[in-house]
Amino acid sequence: MLNFISLYSRNFFFMAKRKNTDKQSHKKVKRQHIDGCHTLYVKNINSKVNRDKIKHNLYVLFATYADVFQIQYTKRGQAWISVSSIQEANRCIEYLNNFPFFEKDISVQFANNNSSKIKNLLLNQQQ
Repeated sequence: MLNFISLYSRNFFFMAKRKNTDKQSHKKVKRQHIDGCHTLYVKNINSKVNRDKIKHNLYVLFATYADVFQIQYTKRGQAWISVSSIQEANRCIEYLNNFPFFEKDISVQFANNNSSKIKNLLLNQQQ
């Protein structure tokens, strides 16, 4: 709702404050899965380190908390790691979020979607 005010013969527009009736914040809310998923999104990985060394060390790090199926790594410092269960994914987030990894603190969260390998495994289990 725009309001108009005239001050010293200059016109100003300003936004009137609205009451928040439905308890929603105007800030951008991060999308998180309520139930979680088997795939984790890892960001803030040091991209200056060799790709094979990163993948190997990600496997060693995440295998201490979960059974790792697949690791997809990009040179932009991001990785998607598929684990065997949602409980293991939660455990990885709990212990490895903000964990120092090659001089940077990695951020671990649920991915937006499961990887194709996990989707195929879940479909085979349902049949």
